[in-house]
Amino acid sequence: MIDPAVSKILMPFFQKLVHASCDALRVFRNEDMNYIDTLVIEEYLARVLLIFAVSDREKSDLLSSSLLSRYFELVHGSAVPDRQKIRNVAEASLFTAGIIAPHKRRYLSDSYYAKMGEHAYGCLSEITPSADCFCNVYARFSRDLLPFVGVLQRIGYEDIFKLDLLDIVQRYLREGREADQRWLVSRGINVDLVH
Repeated sequence: MIDPAVSKILMPFFQKLVHASCDALRVFRNEDMNYIDTLVIEEYLARVLLIFAVSDREKSDLLSSSLLSRYFELVHGSAVPDRQKIRNVAEASLFTAGIIAPHKRRYLSDSYYAKMGEHAYGCLSEITPSADCFCNVYARFSRDLLPFVGVLQRIGYEDIFKLDLLDIVQRYLREGREADQRWLVSRGINVDLVH
């Protein structure tokens, strides 16, 4: 359980970061969504950041476990899938793809975690009542999670990790990530010189 005082302090901060990142990346420019749905998505992303920023032991264990095996166990292991546990896997996948994977030098693929999240959000959208305010969020995330992974990656680059320039250059040279290229170009580094 998140301490309400901590939530009161951090949630507006994360909301501001998410809104600025969505605007900067123009995430909703081609979306056929109403304004309320975009606010709900931004709120949800801020809540995911908050959950893992103040993560308890259960969330920490979830991040260190195999999300794929946990997901299949949850979905196929019982007649009635546990919605909260599937949501935990979906959120851990989103957080890992957006915040953790881009800042690890080896062995973590943001696209793997994004696909894992899309599957978990797809399951959630099927088992969540349509009256639930997050039902549309789950459905949207199940179709294409990468724009929202990009929102979290931008927040990670700009506001959370402040990576060492050399790490980003080396990763760009090794993997050619578009997000790394944008980050480098935004700081005046000519990446065209390396190709």
